[in-house]
Order: sequence, then structure tokens, then C-alpha cells
Amino acid sequence: MTTPNGPVEKHGKTVAFLGPIASYTHAAALQRYHDSDFELKPVTTIEDIFAAVANGDADRGVVPFENSTNGIVPATLDLFANASGKYNGIVVIGEEYVAVNHCIVGLLADNTLKDVTKRSLSHITTLYSHPQAWGQCTQFLSTHLPTAEHLDTSSTSRAAELVSLAKDSSIAAISSALAAEHYKLDILAGSIQNTSNNTTRFLIIRQEATSSLAKQPPDADTDVAPGKWKTLISFTVP
Repeated sequence: MTTPNGPVEKHGKTVAFLGPIASYTHAAALQRYHDSDFELKPVTTIEDIFAAVANGDADRGVVPFENSTNGIVPATLDLFANASGKYNGIVVIGEEYVAVNHCIVGLLADNTLKDVTKRSLSHITTLYSHPQAWGQCTQFLSTHLPTAEHLDTSSTSRAAELVSLAKDSSIAAISSALAAEHYKLDILAGSIQNTSNNTTRFLIIRQEATSSLAKQPPDADTDVAPGKWKTLISFTVP
């Protein structure tokens, strides 16, 4: 796991992340708040993260923003655009980069070889995953699972959770080794992403401080060194 980008915040507060447990967003939240007393709270959708921060149910939020292979996360970009006007006053206070190593996870079929390098995936007819994962694994999928049906889920860990509930070896998910371990699934194929350096950038959000920001950065309690701040400009075109 990548070294946290920036200092660890130490407060008794809540962080909302895209769940369920063992998602890549959960990994980003753990990376940022691994040594703090923040409580990590899984929610169902990216908009739920914005809503939790906006209404005060969470003090921080961790949202996926862009992937090195598949580009921007549209849902997050739309929420920053804030066309609905529901999320005024939300600011970005940090970022985390997480290495994304996708796996095919599921249940071993009765005739599946134990040697992962010699396994056939022909018994898999249905794949669950987050929409971003499909674009990050096109080469493997077109070669090894060209006819499998793709079903979108809210996160890669939700995909693994659904497979664990189905208890059917013909159903699998694109998810992480962490999710496979958490949901007691087998790794049927590993490192299936198109590029070995596949990375997702996550943004840390919170409500804008009520005090004047003229003399301090948006999140002064992080104690970021002068000159280390980045500027994020959001605008819409009519």
C-alpha cells in the first residue's frame, strides 16, 4: 500500500467511504487514517459520501476521482459540478493514490485446477464489478472471458459480496485480493489489469470551514507544509 500523501489527521470524527468493507476506497481511507481515531463509515454510493459530508453525518469523505488507465470517475465529477445545488461548501483537503491490482474472484468449480496459472475460466458466465473496472481489464477479459455477461455494481467490494452470497461457481467478480479474503472467495486469476502501474487517485473532502479562509489553507488542522497545497478548479460550461 502506498505511503499516505500528507500528514495523518488525529481527531475523533467520522470518515465516509464507498463501501462495503474491502473496496479500493476503503483502502484509500485506511491509508489516510490508519493511525488516527477517525471512525470509518461505509456508504452505498459516491453521492452518499457527498450527502453525508454535506449534512454533517460525516466529517470527512473519501471519493474516487480518476484512474491512470480508465480516466475520470464520472459520478464524482458530476457531484463536484453540483448542478443540483445540494453540495455547496464542500472542499477538497487532500488526496491519496492507491495501487489497483484487480483479480477474478469467486468459488472454485469442482474440476478447477489448484494451480492458478493453469486454470480455465470457461465455467464463468457472469461477472460483477464496478464500471471503472471493465475499462481497466479489457485485454484479459477479451482473451479469457469474452462471452461472460457484465453486471455493474456500486463498488468492486460489493461485487465480491454479491458473489459470496450467490454461492455459484459460474458467477465471479473483478475485485481485490483484500475483498477475496474478506468475503472468503478464491482468487481465480490475479493481476488482470491492462497495466502493472494501474493507480486510482482519491480525494478527501469536507465541509468548508465557517471561519475566514483568507489566511489559512482549506484544512489548517492537517498542518501541511507551506507550498505543498494543490489547486483544484471546478467549472461548468453552459
